[in-house]
Amino acid sequence: MNGASPSQEKSRWGLNSIHVGSLHGAPSDDQFELHLAAIEYELSTPITIETKEDILSRKHWSERLEPFEHQVQNLITFCRRSPVALFADDVGLGKTISAGLVLNELQTRKKVRRALILCPKMLPPSVEG
Repeated sequence: MNGASPSQEKSRWGLNSIHVGSLHGAPSDDQFELHLAAIEYELSTPITIETKEDILSRKHWSERLEPFEHQVQNLITFCRRSPVALFADDVGLGKTISAGLVLNELQTRKKVRRALILCPKMLPPSVEG
């Protein structure tokens, strides 16, 4: 400090307008664990993909799959916006492949340990395999 009183310091930094409420504990252990996971995710290194070589999961699928350019772009976009993104394309454009690429990349980078995949009971013939 430069000799200013504490009240002068507060007003100089604009702290008079900050209102901080009291902190409350998490309502449950599950919510506390979710909070810790969110903080950990926020502090983790972002996923940056600029070239094919930056896709770490490629080694797992490159010999069996050659995704279309828009599917790789979906992976790159998702990783930039992670953890919030939604795939919403027309039928048959490869949302399943895009989601698989993203999940595999997140697993390879140790960002995800488990995943829940939901799909309709009846799938179109192209997806049933």
